[in-house]
Amino acid sequence: RRFLLANAQVEHFPIIYCNDGFCELVGFSRAELMQRPATCDFLHGPLTSSQATAQIRESLTTCLEKQLEIIYYRKDGTKFLCSQVTAPIKNEEGEISMFIMNFEDITDAPYRDEVITPCTSPLMSARSKSFAFMVAFTATQRVGSQRSGGYDADP
Repeated sequence: RRFLLANAQVEHFPIIYCNDGFCELVGFSRAELMQRPATCDFLHGPLTSSQATAQIRESLTTCLEKQLEIIYYRKDGTKFLCSQVTAPIKNEEGEISMFIMNFEDITDAPYRDEVITPCTSPLMSARSKSFAFMVAFTATQRVGSQRSGGYDADP
């Protein structure tokens, strides 16, 4: 898995955690990434779409789930096509406190169908959307077996 968590309650949405998979993907150490903006401006380069970067900023400022594809650049300057999913996380009071951002390198994906797009229907409840995101998040990692026991549908 390659993901980061960002603080949704601070203006530039600083990265508050990233896992080893994300560090390996982008070539930065965790210490280099902490407190940088979740818009990932530090991964932008000549072929990074300004439309895609605007969509990322919009999903953060409006607190909406978003899936998109974007060209990013690693610390060493190599580019990669990334499927990115951004989703808000609510605290116990129901306020959005963080964002989780999942990243998948799809540069060498042989088929576009391999990219999983989470359901973002406005008719879905927040709980259903969270579950749909977790299903999509797990599926993007190409996990072959079903996971169980870690998710309680009814609190």
